[in-house]
Amino acid sequence: MRGEVPPRELDVEVQRLSALGRRAEAFRAVRQAGGGLSPADALRYVDAIAAGAEPPEDLLSRLPQRDTSYPGITTYSGPNPEPAQPLR
Repeated sequence: MRGEVPPRELDVEVQRLSALGRRAEAFRAVRQAGGGLSPADALRYVDAIAAGAEPPEDLLSRLPQRDTSYPGITTYSGPNPEPAQPLR
């Protein structure tokens, strides 16, 4: 839907792994995502996602930001010129 922000890929993966009981793999996924999170911070992130909550802002700000541009969409604007000769 317009205006709705899709979930972060990392959050989806952590939720999936946590639901399967594979928290160690979820922990590794968070550590490998970048941002230099410490083991304690990665565990806080996994715990928040597994509980269905939004991760703490201090952790989100340290992770790589997702690309919100949509390269496949081009917007054209400007005047719509009238045809040089009237159509018959």
